[in-house]
Amino acid sequence: MTNDNGAGIPPSRGAGVLLIDRRGWILLQLRDAHGAYPHHWGTVGGQVEAGESPDVAARRELAEETGYVADALWQGAEMMLTLPDGTARLATLFVAHYDGLQPILCHEGAAITFVDPVALDSLPIYPGQAALIRMALRSWSERDQDSMEKHC
Repeated sequence: MTNDNGAGIPPSRGAGVLLIDRRGWILLQLRDAHGAYPHHWGTVGGQVEAGESPDVAARRELAEETGYVADALWQGAEMMLTLPDGTARLATLFVAHYDGLQPILCHEGAAITFVDPVALDSLPIYPGQAALIRMALRSWSERDQDSMEKHC
C-alpha cells in the first residue's frame, strides 16, 4: 500500500467507535479549534499507535475522549481517508451499543452528543466521515437483520 502521493509510504492507521444508543442515534464529537478539521463533527477515535491493533486503539480512544468503556465492538467499516496534509490514513470504524448506564463525558473536543443519523447531511462533518459512518450503519443493520433471521 502507498500513500496518496505514491511515495511508497504506508498509510497511517486510525480507529474509532460509532456508539449507538437504544434510539439508533449515534455518538458524534464536535472538534475544537485544535487539530485536524476544527469545528467539524466526527466519530470518537484517533491514530493507532505502534504495536496496537485497531480494536485496542478504538477502545483506548473511546475511554480517553469520553470516559466510556465499551463492551463488545464489531468492525463496521474501513476506508482510506486523506488527512489535511494530504497523507493517507486507513480508518477502521467499530460499532458498539451504548449501555445507557455509563455517563458520556467530553474530555476532548468542543462537544459530544448522540445525534439522529438522518441529521448527517445537515452537520459539518469532516471529509470521509459521513461515508464511513453510513457504511458502518449499513453493515450494523445487516448484521442485526442476519442475527434476527437466525433466531426466527
